[in-house]
This record gives sequence, structure tokens and C-alpha cells, in this order.
Amino acid sequence: MEQAIDRYKKSDSFLVLSENTRSGYTADLVQFQEYCRTQDISSVRQVESEDIRNWHHQLRQTGRAPATINRKRASLSGFLDWAQAEGIIRPDFKKSLPKYEPIGKKRPGILSAEQVGKLISNARDLRDASLILITLATDARISEILDLNAEDVFSTKEGNHVVSFKRRKSPRTLAIDKKIGDVITEYKKNNGLKHGDPLFQGYYTRNRGRLTGCRLTRQAVDLMLKRYYGPMIGVVDLNHRMLRNGFYKQTFRNSASTS
Repeated sequence: MEQAIDRYKKSDSFLVLSENTRSGYTADLVQFQEYCRTQDISSVRQVESEDIRNWHHQLRQTGRAPATINRKRASLSGFLDWAQAEGIIRPDFKKSLPKYEPIGKKRPGILSAEQVGKLISNARDLRDASLILITLATDARISEILDLNAEDVFSTKEGNHVVSFKRRKSPRTLAIDKKIGDVITEYKKNNGLKHGDPLFQGYYTRNRGRLTGCRLTRQAVDLMLKRYYGPMIGVVDLNHRMLRNGFYKQTFRNSASTS
């Protein structure tokens, strides 16, 4: 077994892999070799598909995650591909190998009430505060929010603040909390935003207080959240989806909406 693994590590199929991948494969193959030793398997020719199933079972029993087991399966699979090509094991051996472990969807991150409060209270300026509040208070996608123009957030005759998402297949108008509406109104007034202007714009690099007139991009929003606001509230890789997940309507949004 050890000699076969050493030959594989000198082969083109192994050397073409990245350094990190080679390092990971080597560690996994050493672990598989140690397992085979406990089963009195000294040669790769002696390995049966049942042996590999038992190894996977042992990994599960020791608490290894499905993703880790799948990585180890991939490491072994590369070695067995080489062994098949070299005629060391039968050509159809891999057909009987156990399937990859099912991996459940990762639950999207949701901010705590404390993190939300810290995020809002530490907004750098009115633009960021407006963007954060709308994202938190509505179930709108970030693309919808960045498509808003200045006139899309306004007060009705009844004095309610609303945001109108018109650039989608099913336009809708949502009522928002008065405090949010006041923040956005002040932001628009301070920056002289007019009808037709993008509501959320980028800043000039050398003059953060001056808007460029160009619509803010999703990439710029996520970069801002990840690099500035994430470390501030202690969230790694903060992004717009975390703000939208379970959108905090019970805290920020009026229950009424109009269509």
C-alpha cells in the first residue's frame, strides 16, 4: 500500500494538483493506509468496496462532517483512478464505491437584535443608514433596493412613508416606519437628490461626502458590509443576505402595506 501511494505521489496526475490539494490528499491517504493496516490489508489489490464503506462508517462514528468525508473520498478516488490506469486494480473497481455523503443546506446567517441595533447606531452617514434600514425593514432583494430612485421613497397624503418597488414583474408599494422615512428624507435633502436620480449612489474616492451620481452596485455594498460593518458588529463575511434574512419587520416596518 505504502509503495503504491508513493508511486502515485510521483505521478503526473498527482503533481498537476495544487500544493494545498496535494497536502490534503497525502494526509487523507496516510489515514486510509493506517485504517487498512488495522484490517490486515497491506496492498491496494486487497482493498474491497466494503472496506471503503467501513472506513466511511468509522469516520462518521468519530464525528467527521459529511463535507470532510466527501473530501477524503475525493482523495482516495484520485489514488484509485491512478491505480486503475496503472492496471493495479480492476478497471471497474470504482463503480462499486460508496456514494458521496449528502450535505444539508447551510442555514443562512441571521443577525441578533443586538447586532442589528449596533449596525444601525454606528452607520457612517445617512446614505449607509438609509440603505441598511431599507434592507432590514423590507423583504426586497438588494437588486430591487439598488434600483430605487429618489422619488420611490415618499410620503402619502395621509402622512405615511412608503417605498415603491416598480422595477420588477410585480410592482409593490410598502409602508415603512416613520423613523426610517425621516432618515431617508433627510439623506435625499442633504444630497440634493432629484426625481430620476439613483437613490443609492457611490462616493468619490477622495471625497466620501460627495455622491458620484452613479448607482451603487451589489458588489460595493457587500464589500462595505464585509470590510467595515462586519468587524464592527463581530460578524465574519457580513453580506446583504444576512440583513434580508427574516427581515426585521416586527421591529422596523409598519404592518400596513398597499399595492
